[in-house]
Amino acid sequence: MYDGVGLTTPRGSGTSGHVQRNFAAVSKREKQKNKSLSESIIKQPNKEILEHERKRQIEVECMELSDKLEIDGCTQEQIDTEVDAYRKMRLEDYENGELDDSRIGNSHQRAEAQHKRNARLEEIFGVSMRQPVFTTSHNEESQN
Repeated sequence: MYDGVGLTTPRGSGTSGHVQRNFAAVSKREKQKNKSLSESIIKQPNKEILEHERKRQIEVECMELSDKLEIDGCTQEQIDTEVDAYRKMRLEDYENGELDDSRIGNSHQRAEAQHKRNARLEEIFGVSMRQPVFTTSHNEESQN
């Protein structure tokens, strides 16, 4: 016997007397912990980080264009005008929401993509993941 739990003696019980925890039982504290955990799983993307990453992507493309034009033998003035025009075009695309985000790299971009997928599925199925609908099988009062 351990802290009043278990058999006082295993003799005649047909068991070894070894006491194990009941893993099927879920306490109210565990339910609250799981509820808060499930809410924290879907994290919202940080808009500032996403904006910085997209602008950095534009600058990387501008630098690649600059290097390509330099290798082709263009003058510095031609390179500057071409790169400025390209940068302006890409920034307009970014402001209009037409920037290609096919390369998902960091956790914020994945979170944003997941958020968009969830919103699209909510719209398709006509459900809301933010407001769960409980039926009688989920109601604790009806189970007791």
